[in-house]
Amino acid sequence: MALEELKISQMDASQFLLLAASTTLKSLRLGRAWTDDRPGDEVEATVRARLRKYRYQFPTVWDTTSHPLLHKHPGILSELEVLDIPLRRLSQHNHHQHNLDTINGILQVCYATLQTLTVRFYGCCERFPDLSRLVALRKIQLHARNSCSENRNLNIAYPSGAMTLVSCKRLLSRISPTFPVSSVEFNLRSDFTDEFPNNWSDTQFLHVDSLPQLRRVWDKIDMLLSDRERFPHLVRVVLNLWLELYVEKRPKKSENLAGEEEQLNHDDEVWSDRSQIEWTESLKRQKAQIIGEHLSIEKLLPRLSSRLTVIRNFTLSQKDCNQPQDKQLLVC
Repeated sequence: MALEELKISQMDASQFLLLAASTTLKSLRLGRAWTDDRPGDEVEATVRARLRKYRYQFPTVWDTTSHPLLHKHPGILSELEVLDIPLRRLSQHNHHQHNLDTINGILQVCYATLQTLTVRFYGCCERFPDLSRLVALRKIQLHARNSCSENRNLNIAYPSGAMTLVSCKRLLSRISPTFPVSSVEFNLRSDFTDEFPNNWSDTQFLHVDSLPQLRRVWDKIDMLLSDRERFPHLVRVVLNLWLELYVEKRPKKSENLAGEEEQLNHDDEVWSDRSQIEWTESLKRQKAQIIGEHLSIEKLLPRLSSRLTVIRNFTLSQKDCNQPQDKQLLVC
C-alpha cells in the first residue's frame, strides 16, 4: 500500500531520506522536534516528494538558520494546497520571530498553489505572516480559544474573547480582494472553570450585549466580510462555537442511595440513571438558553447575514471530575 499520509513526532536524516524519496506522500504532520542529525545537501538528488498538505507546529528547540525542510529542500513544500500554521504573540525571546520567519518562508515557496490556509491563534497576535502573494487562496480557517476562571484569565495564551477575535480580524484584513477567497470559517473555543457554571457570562466570544469591546470587534468583522469590494468572491461563512464548562462543585448525591450502600459508594460517587438524565436535561436547557440569548446570527453578523447564509454550529460540553471517570464528560 502506498504511503499517502504521515504523522511523526520527530525526524532524523535517515527518516527524511525515506520521506524525500516517496512519490506518493501527500500529507505530513511533523511533531515538535528534529534530532541533531539533520538532512544535508547531499540528499538533494533523491528528493522527489511533493506535499499537498502540511501542518507546521512549534519546534521544541529552535534552529536559528531555518526550518530543516524549508532550508534544505524547499521543493517538498512547493506544491502545497493545504497549510496549517500556529501564530503566537511575540515575547521577549526570539523564538516566535523565528516561527514567523519560517511561516513566511513556507508561504513564499507555495504561494502559487496554496488553496486552504488554517491559522491557529495562541494569544493576541501583533505580527502576522506575509499573505500578499497567495493568488490561489480560496478557504481560510481560523482557530482561537480563550480560557477563564471566575472572570480571570488562566493563561496569557488564552486571553479574553475580544482580544482573541482581534487577531482573527487583523489577519482577515490582510487578505487581498484579488484572491479568490470564497469561504471563511471561525472555530472559537472557550473553556470556563468555576464552582458555579452560571458565572461564565461575560468571559466568552458570545456576549456582545454585555461586553462593549466584544461588540466592537464583531462589528468590525461584520463590516469587513460584508464588504463586496474586499471579499468579492465570498459565498460561505461558518461559525463553529464550543463552550466547555469545568465544574468544581461536587453535585448532590443521588436520593436513591441511602444508608450503608451510600456509605460504601461514597468515594466512587455512584450516580443513578436519574442523576445522569437530570444532568443531560439541564445541559440541554442551558444550551437552548445560550442559543436563544447569544447566538443570533443577525446579532453577531447583521450585515453579512443579509448578504449570504452564515452557518452556525454550537457545541456545549460540561466536565465534572467528581463523577465516575466514564461519566465525567457530557456533550450536547
